[in-house]
Amino acid sequence: MNKHNKLTQALLLSGLLLSGYASAQTINLQQAIDMSLSADPRIKEREYLVDAARGLLAEVKGNQGWRINANAFIGLTKQVEGGFYSGGTTSCAAVPCTPRTDGDKWNGLSDWTHIEFALTKPLYTFGKIEEYGKAAQGNIDIKRGEVRQTQAETVFDTKRAYFGYLTARDIRLFLEDMQERLTQSISRAEKSLKDETGEVTQSDLYSLQTAKGVIGKYVHQAKAVETISLDGLRVLTGVGL
Repeated sequence: MNKHNKLTQALLLSGLLLSGYASAQTINLQQAIDMSLSADPRIKEREYLVDAARGLLAEVKGNQGWRINANAFIGLTKQVEGGFYSGGTTSCAAVPCTPRTDGDKWNGLSDWTHIEFALTKPLYTFGKIEEYGKAAQGNIDIKRGEVRQTQAETVFDTKRAYFGYLTARDIRLFLEDMQERLTQSISRAEKSLKDETGEVTQSDLYSLQTAKGVIGKYVHQAKAVETISLDGLRVLTGVGL
């Protein structure tokens, strides 16, 4: 009985069936914690929120400082010499002052180019970018804290299920040992009553039988806690039921 009831520093969890394995594989507490941290979807969700907060900070930093805007256009058109008015004049001072009519003639190609360049810093950004950056960094810190909190909760739940299983298992083994001893005592008491030795009374036999029934109830309860703890540990570590 002692070998079942003794917990060493290298506690092993037996009976945890890993998917893809025909037999049970034992894992220790640290392995169970690592598996739970990897399998917990809440931690992954919190990590995604941290990445989103970092993206917001990057966006804020991208809007900081001066802005450069440039626009360029290059095209080809028919080559025309002179101004808009007849005769190629550029003003209406000459007579006659009518638009020129040779626009449909093809005299070659002429390039048409345009470029704009602007260097600006909007006035509304003065002082605001720095404050937005502080807020975004604070948001990142909050999300990181939520990740650590979720990890701590997962570790706590894993340890509770792990040691809950071991405790329930050892209690069950202890009670089953008591059951076996009581069964032997009941057999001896019944034999003594049958032989009329006078060493055991009928009330003694009833007491033994009652104790066996009470212990049987606790054995079933310990089995239930053992099963629930093991199933919970399977779920936490991502093995599944």
